[in-house]
Amino acid sequence: MPQLNNFSIREDKKGIIVDTPYQESIIFLFKDSKPAHNVILPKQEHTPYILIYPDEYSSAKHGFDGIVGRADKTLVFGVKTADCLPVFFISDKIKGVIHAGWRGIAKGIFSEFEKKLRLFKESPENLYIVIGPHICGKCYEVKEDTLSIFLNLSRSEDIDASFIAMKDSKFFIDLAKCTHMILNKIGIKNISILPVCTKEDERFLSRRRGDTSSQISYFLPCY
Repeated sequence: MPQLNNFSIREDKKGIIVDTPYQESIIFLFKDSKPAHNVILPKQEHTPYILIYPDEYSSAKHGFDGIVGRADKTLVFGVKTADCLPVFFISDKIKGVIHAGWRGIAKGIFSEFEKKLRLFKESPENLYIVIGPHICGKCYEVKEDTLSIFLNLSRSEDIDASFIAMKDSKFFIDLAKCTHMILNKIGIKNISILPVCTKEDERFLSRRRGDTSSQISYFLPCY
């Protein structure tokens, strides 16, 4: 597979592997693959919460959809998705992952992300983002209530609504494009989106195809 921005991309029998500029790799597992490592996962409940590992993580009393910690190559942060966005981020200081479905995006999970960056005193310009396989904008049809939420979001975030499309009287949302716009507003410029749709690519699980389980993506440990 080709290089995408600053990430080298390749495939093996288990999944798609992305090599970051920080000598760490991320693997997006195919649906029939299992993690070969103990993965540190969020307690995903479509929340806007991102917890700091290990301090907040070990004492969490509610659901959370993101993890951030120091850039330790032995930490195996991961996430479960099936159409939602697996959003990985890394710099020379921090790394982590966010489960970004429409509910988490609408509730402000990326505003929470910006707060966490300030806590770590990390500049957005230093971050590299990779968004893994997810349902694409051509396949993600939404009802009018969800459409209304995202029209309001475009106004509150001061981003244009070009991530929303209409075809044959149906509405579609490109969650990756929306996320890209929000991250740009935060000041993050190094963003790569894997052009792999979970609904179209049957190597991955998809809620819109009727799957009820999720695949795992995670940072490959470097010991």
